[in-house]
Amino acid sequence: MALIRLIAVALTGVVFFLMWWMDGHSLILKAYNTGIPRIKAKGATKDNASNINTNKTCSSQHTLPEQCRPYVKGHTLDLSHGRYIPVKGLQPPYNHTSCFLMKPRYNCATTDKKRPKAWEYKFILQSNHLDESTICDIVDIVDSLGGPAALSNKTVGIFGNSFLRQVFEALACKYQDQLTAAKVNENPPPMSLKALEKRNGIPYSIQEYGNIISVPVDKRPIPLCAGNASAYPEFFEPGINVTAIPHLTNNCADELATLEFKSLLKIFYNFHPKTLQNPVTSYQTMIGLNVSKLDYIAFNSRIDELREIRPHLSGSLNNYQRVIWTLKRFQKRDLKRWFGARNPRIDSPPDMHPCMPGVPDDEAALLLFSVFYDIYNFKVN
Repeated sequence: MALIRLIAVALTGVVFFLMWWMDGHSLILKAYNTGIPRIKAKGATKDNASNINTNKTCSSQHTLPEQCRPYVKGHTLDLSHGRYIPVKGLQPPYNHTSCFLMKPRYNCATTDKKRPKAWEYKFILQSNHLDESTICDIVDIVDSLGGPAALSNKTVGIFGNSFLRQVFEALACKYQDQLTAAKVNENPPPMSLKALEKRNGIPYSIQEYGNIISVPVDKRPIPLCAGNASAYPEFFEPGINVTAIPHLTNNCADELATLEFKSLLKIFYNFHPKTLQNPVTSYQTMIGLNVSKLDYIAFNSRIDELREIRPHLSGSLNNYQRVIWTLKRFQKRDLKRWFGARNPRIDSPPDMHPCMPGVPDDEAALLLFSVFYDIYNFKVN
């Protein structure tokens, strides 16, 4: 009997561990066909409370290309056939001198012409490596549709850590010619989970969070918003010219920021919602965001970080937790290397944060592709 009780206790522990893991880390467990956390949105009924995406989805105005159909089942995109391939003649979509919203930590600028560059490789889906007809080129498809500007009257919220910040910045960098407005915050407080721990977990108030300022996106070059201006050059290899790049302010960040493309698509980003007091009302006050109007929500932290805004959401909720690690695994498998950031301020390069341009641009394309075709699950191996 003692052995039976011991086995029962062990099985119970395994069940609770799996429940915890699924809530915070899983993208999709296809066998259960759930794919997203079970939450009840504001106004949800008993019938639709199990899946927030039943309330409002980003109904697609575009027909999914035939070559991509084998990889999409319902609202799920199968990334298990992803791979990286070298492509001759590719040019970087931007660099540290042309993008106003790239943290210097993420740069891989180098004077070494022989060093491989992240942007010289392309992420594709291809089930048969010997058959080019099976290629689904997500980046090219998104660009051929027109990028962000083709998503008229859509609102996207990105909530999460620095890996999703890179996706937000990649969208700003690659498609800055489509920008009609952008807002960032000036003089933000130390923004990290460690800094929050020192405050005993007390979120910052609106007053502490820093001023929200507009970016003159019609200027060329657009002035930099890239952290502390005096420390900026320290992130670059000797021989890389950064002194001629104008800074928007002496201390500028995108802890809370917005992008607007052709006055049609609005994208909002917040670094860890739990860093801000009363985020629902604070978003409305600081950046004019009504979270109940979001069509698409991307997150990659534990789902409980969204606990204050979850009851107000009605758009499709999408967990990007493992996407970055999946693409990293593909690079190591296919290219025998990881294009992590490497610069004088990185202690042990390559950094776990990828280079820009690079993987964040692939993730940005995945996000836009998902909004285009109403995808809110990713299947990975």
